[in-house]
Amino acid sequence: MVQRVGHLWSAHEIRSFLESLIQNYGPVLFVAGALRNEHAFVHAAEDLRLLGYNRSSMQCRSKFKILRQQFNLAILNFGEDPPREHLSPFWREMHKLWLQAAQPNPVNAFPPAIVPGMDAMMLEVRRQEVQNIIAIIQDLAQRVAAIGERLDIIVAQLNRPRRRRR
Repeated sequence: MVQRVGHLWSAHEIRSFLESLIQNYGPVLFVAGALRNEHAFVHAAEDLRLLGYNRSSMQCRSKFKILRQQFNLAILNFGEDPPREHLSPFWREMHKLWLQAAQPNPVNAFPPAIVPGMDAMMLEVRRQEVQNIIAIIQDLAQRVAAIGERLDIIVAQLNRPRRRRR
C-alpha cells in the first residue's frame, strides 16, 4: 500500500512510526531540542517505506512534534493518568517513549503562554511587548496614509489636462 505524500496518516502508520522510534531512538526524542535529531526521523521514514508508506523525514518530525505536544498537554493537565476522554491519540506509545526518556518535565516543552501558573512578571513583559508592537503598527499605518495622500496628489497632477504650447 504505497501512499502519496500529503495524505493523512493512518492509525496503523502512526503506530508503526512510533514503534520504530521506540525501538531505535526513544529516550532522546522527549529531551528539549530533540527534534533536531534528523537521523531518527530519516530512519523512521525508511522503516515506514519498508511497510509501504511514503513519508519524508520532515513529515515524520512534524508528526512526532504534534503527537508529543498532545501528550505533554495531557500530562500537564491531568498528570500521568488522565481520564480516558482526555487521553491524547496514541497515548500508550507516547507514554512508553516518555518513560524511556526518564519522564522529562512537560512544562519545558511549551512556550510560557500556555503553561498554567505563568509568572505575573512574564505576563507583564508579554503585555508590554504587545503594546510596543501595536504602537509600531499604528505608526506604520500613519506613514502609509501619508504616503497614500502624497500619491493621490501626484496622480491628480499627472491626470490634469495639459495645455499645448503652440
